[in-house]
Amino acid sequence: MVSDRQGGNKAPLYAVVLAWVALMNSLGLAGARMQTERNGKTGGGTDSPTSYRMVGKYVNHIQRANGVDFQCTNAMVRLEIYLEDVLRIRMNPSGQFLADEPWVVIRYEWPAIPFTLEDKGTYFAIATQRMLVKVFKEPFRLEMYDSGGKVINRDCPEGGMGYRGDEVICKKALTPSDHFFGLGQRFEKSDLRGTKTTCLVTREYTPVPFFMGSDGYGIFFHNFRPSVFDFTQDPYSFSAPGSELDYYFIYGPEFKHILDQYTKITGKSPLPPKWAFGLYFSRWNETIDGWNYREEGQAGLLRTMQAVREIWDWPLDGIRVHAFGPKQNFYASPDTQ
Repeated sequence: MVSDRQGGNKAPLYAVVLAWVALMNSLGLAGARMQTERNGKTGGGTDSPTSYRMVGKYVNHIQRANGVDFQCTNAMVRLEIYLEDVLRIRMNPSGQFLADEPWVVIRYEWPAIPFTLEDKGTYFAIATQRMLVKVFKEPFRLEMYDSGGKVINRDCPEGGMGYRGDEVICKKALTPSDHFFGLGQRFEKSDLRGTKTTCLVTREYTPVPFFMGSDGYGIFFHNFRPSVFDFTQDPYSFSAPGSELDYYFIYGPEFKHILDQYTKITGKSPLPPKWAFGLYFSRWNETIDGWNYREEGQAGLLRTMQAVREIWDWPLDGIRVHAFGPKQNFYASPDTQ
């Protein structure tokens, strides 16, 4: 058993291990891999951005209760207003949008948000209380402004959304002031400007296809496939295999507000128990006092924990187990042996 040093509550070993995994997942720090490539070198997805077919020019539109559908020459674009500062933007060349998935996004139904739609000649103006979106007709592209008319973010002037076979891309203008933070676990500097990153799930790291820009916005690239975020050039871009581009645009400008709105879309992490914030012992394949926990399995691990607490007198709250399978005699619960 593992006890809480402060509260004295008992927690079985398997609860310690599972809580560690839950904590790391809640912080975006376990179970996946991100490969970062600098200076625009090989990384997949956006090596030849000019070969993408962009959506073209505006043809017609249909206003809906929560947004607008724009038919363009090469694709359909749907702009949905979920909150006064949260937009969902989708592009599909077929004109038929994919069904909403139930695994990542926890909410698709939102109360109707008042907005206005005006034809300004070369562009449409879509306004909420907090944002103005200019939808330019030719080439079709989006520009985001705050309610005072300050630019937040712009699509590439040559067009922001496109596709190439079974691959989609969104290209955004890179400003001198914009720096990027997010994308889950990484082992490098926090500022992503100047990097090219492939979010690829493995057993070691957790990428999250969400980033925040210091110009005051966040983008959640809603997809499950390996995603490439290229911040090495102007325009910067994010791309992935798939038949549909689907992303959320969140206006802050404060990062705290962006994160709060983002977690309304994907869910808020529950607060872990108190002992989960304590001291952890990370084990791999050490032999201590003649014991090798990897060879002796769960019994060896429990013996090591007893030694740490009773012999060495370390204030240990949990152990991270580096185990790759049941051959090592580790189980999530004694009942599963």
